[in-house]
Amino acid sequence: MKKYPEPIQKIIQYLRKLPGVGNKTAERFAFHILDWDSIDQTGFSNSLATLKTKVKTCDECGCYKDASNCTYCTKGHDLKTLCIIAKAKDVYTIDHMNAFSGYFHVIGSLISPLEGKMPEDLCLNSLSDRIDKLQIEEVIIALDSTLEGDATALYLHKAFKNKKIKITKLALGIPIGSTLEYVDEGTLSQAFASRHTLAEKN
Repeated sequence: MKKYPEPIQKIIQYLRKLPGVGNKTAERFAFHILDWDSIDQTGFSNSLATLKTKVKTCDECGCYKDASNCTYCTKGHDLKTLCIIAKAKDVYTIDHMNAFSGYFHVIGSLISPLEGKMPEDLCLNSLSDRIDKLQIEEVIIALDSTLEGDATALYLHKAFKNKKIKITKLALGIPIGSTLEYVDEGTLSQAFASRHTLAEKN
């Protein structure tokens, strides 16, 4: 690394932790921040310092919220559907397309033995209780189109197949190997509209 002053080096090191940010990009960002006026620098610093304390995870659905009530638990809903997603940030991708108006539930991860993420990490007891409490009639599994996503979808189907609910999965059209955050709005809307009943593989 070039012999920048230590404060700049520290900023570069932190920026490199961001996905897709290499050393040159981090350097460019660091010097751009250095050129900001003091108000913007202070505002940026304060926002980072309070991010963990001001953004909470909803105990009910697992989505992000601020100090107020959870938007996704309190807004108007199609009271019969619940969409299962792996990561809290996926809710914003789906909600933005305005093609789904039901409840969301974040399971937190996908099954991946190589990464030490097992079925027991999905917290299915709270999900099962919520399905019963809300009297859900259809569960939509909206997970990444990856081996881990498919394995998790099949596990969820087995876990809830004895409930009197319809279990569906997003339709093909989402590129294999892709994550929801990188799927365009039109493709995702079509995948919701054409979702199909999930069947167990023999």
